[in-house]
Amino acid sequence: MTCPDIPATPFAIIGGSANWGLRFPEDIDQPGVSVTASDLTFDTPFGPSRDWKIIRFDGSVTADDHPREALYVFSHGTTSGDEIDHEGHRKVFWVL
Repeated sequence: MTCPDIPATPFAIIGGSANWGLRFPEDIDQPGVSVTASDLTFDTPFGPSRDWKIIRFDGSVTADDHPREALYVFSHGTTSGDEIDHEGHRKVFWVL
């Protein structure tokens, strides 16, 4: 779903090869961590930046017991098919 506005979150997580083949955070089954939105797409000057999520950390997993939200994207974003997207890093950092 293309979102007209980028959600304001105090944190962002850029995944990488350590969670290749893993749906993060869904596959780790960590109590207190949940996905509140997924499959988000944001338009950037470099093209659409796809497959963002909003992750919620409840107070049980934060140092000060206050809930937090973070934007999450895998690596430098995702591509469709076998294409290599040489603009992926620009798209991600424009969103952030």
